[in-house]
Amino acid sequence: MSLGRVFHVRRKGVKVCRKCKAIVDKKVNKCPVCGSETFTTRWEGVLIIISTDSYIAKYLGINMEGDYAVKIF
Repeated sequence: MSLGRVFHVRRKGVKVCRKCKAIVDKKVNKCPVCGSETFTTRWEGVLIIISTDSYIAKYLGINMEGDYAVKIF
């Protein structure tokens, strides 16, 4: 059973927090989700959390709505 496909995503002007995988604007110096200052531009897949009460958010330990990378390199 397939749960869907992960698409390679390359958005210009964004980067991903290495600690919590939040997708943020390239101009941001500190992650608004976890406060980390380490980022990467090499990532794939997007997970959009619209409710922190969802099973996925709870399973992944995400407690803030927003866009998250599925995988970082």
